[in-house]
Amino acid sequence: MTHPSRTYENYAESCLDIAAQTADRGARLLLREMAAEWLKVSNSDWALRRNQSSDGHAIGPDGHAPPPELSS
Repeated sequence: MTHPSRTYENYAESCLDIAAQTADRGARLLLREMAAEWLKVSNSDWALRRNQSSDGHAIGPDGHAPPPELSS
């Protein structure tokens, strides 16, 4: 199974490939903007996954789970 972030990176790459093949300047600009947005989604997904434990719970900046009153 492909990691979701890699899928988003593939979408961005596809946008750039299509942009390189189109003559329409406006379409190229839009496709480049779409690629940038896909990369933002990919980076957000990586950051979210990096800040979760193996059981899906959030991990604080110190590497530990937040106190129960702060996790919801």
